[in-house]
Amino acid sequence: GPKIIVETEPLIYLNKKLLADPGRLETLLIHGLLHLVGFTHDKKNDTLKMQSLEKRLVRKLNKR
Repeated sequence: GPKIIVETEPLIYLNKKLLADPGRLETLLIHGLLHLVGFTHDKKNDTLKMQSLEKRLVRKLNKR
């Protein structure tokens, strides 16, 4: 019969091609950190908020 798999730990999926671009790595790290503090992109409004903050944080990081 069908098997049911229950994951108790969060999973992280990372596309290796995205890591080839050093600028993209910063964005991915910030994106992951935002998830760790509770941001999601389950709803369109959540996505827009997360993307906005992500862009602001990347800009601030690049000013250093």
